[in-house]
Amino acid sequence: MQLMRTRLTVLGALATLLAALIALASLVFGVAGALGKGGEVNHTTAIPNLLTGIVCALAVAAFLRRRREWFGLALAGAVGHFAGHAMLLSRLGDRGGVNAGRLAGLFAVPILWLVAVLIMRQSREAVSQP
Repeated sequence: MQLMRTRLTVLGALATLLAALIALASLVFGVAGALGKGGEVNHTTAIPNLLTGIVCALAVAAFLRRRREWFGLALAGAVGHFAGHAMLLSRLGDRGGVNAGRLAGLFAVPILWLVAVLIMRQSREAVSQP
């Protein structure tokens, strides 16, 4: 039982690190797009990336502070990631540039975010049980 808790704790720490990196990347791409840096894609998704990055960073911070609202923020972040990436998909679709590889690449980040959040939740529940 103790070994399982230890594994979940380590896995939870790695998932938290991944979530923090995804939040940071959203913020960086959002700021770059808002400042006019990067290509058309960064300009298109600047506001969604900024909002998603802020919400995701708040979710990670709330998780680390053991606040209950972290999971709701994390789910809102997932919705933001999916919405932003759907905007990218529609932009690519307008140009006829959608294929299976791009589709998988576009939705890899939102799916990774959800997986990280679910692992974080599972590790938190395992650690809090007596």
